[in-house]
Amino acid sequence: MLTVITSQDKKEVVFESDMTIYEAAALYQEITEKLTFDANFTVNLTQVGEIDISGIQLIFQLYFLAQSHDFTLTHISHSEASSQAFELLQLDVKSFDQYLDTKV
Repeated sequence: MLTVITSQDKKEVVFESDMTIYEAAALYQEITEKLTFDANFTVNLTQVGEIDISGIQLIFQLYFLAQSHDFTLTHISHSEASSQAFELLQLDVKSFDQYLDTKV
């Protein structure tokens, strides 16, 4: 499950459950139904207890969808699980956030 919080010129996409292959299709559908790409946004993963490559692919999909609408994902707030998953895949969390910050 996810929530989209909108304020002035920015949005926050808050993932509120696990992001594994078992939830991926439902989460993708929620993304397409709830998120309009009309502002830069951040992703909040602090409530994610379990994440696998399917969840990480969803985050990259968000990034590319935003780019295709001339907006960008500007920051990711990680949970312990998402931080470990990124590191396991050798996606350095700090470097990734720095890369996102330069795209604004």
